[in-house]
Amino acid sequence: MTRFATEGGGQNGRRRIEQPGAPLSPRRICVRTETGPELRLELDAGMDLLPELATVLSTQGVRSAALQALSGHFDKVSYFTGMADETGARVATYGAARVLQGPVLLLGANAIFGIGEEGVPLVHCHAVLADAQGRVHGGHLPLEGCILGSQGAVIMATPLEDAGFEVAFDSETNYSLFHPTVMPV
Repeated sequence: MTRFATEGGGQNGRRRIEQPGAPLSPRRICVRTETGPELRLELDAGMDLLPELATVLSTQGVRSAALQALSGHFDKVSYFTGMADETGARVATYGAARVLQGPVLLLGANAIFGIGEEGVPLVHCHAVLADAQGRVHGGHLPLEGCILGSQGAVIMATPLEDAGFEVAFDSETNYSLFHPTVMPV
């Protein structure tokens, strides 16, 4: 069961979600790094967005990066939104995938490129989309199944030099999450 704690009490108190697992210590992890030159990536129509991003960045020698979408169009896109985890193992989990058929406009997206649990490149992306009727949607994009439309996508990548992101289990949330880490040069 999800528990909420209010700090400061009353209407002006802040609500804090209590996760089910043991907290990481320290909870906030920071790693200092330099960034490489920004890369403007132009992805072609028909490509599957996240696998294509991972391939392009890997071939450029990038191991970790912060990503921001400048524009994009999809012929088909799936996304997930969160919902309460009724099992109590986590505070939240993903609901069923929602699928939009194109044309779908990518209004904005931010992502992290790093190393997944099996040591393979991985992109974690949250996006805001507009469907053909102009309705706005948003959520987490799955690793596959987001097919770029006729105008493709333009993504800005900020590579990280001597630090990056690696997926590791997070005992507090009971999820595997990206964690910042020092990476040998």
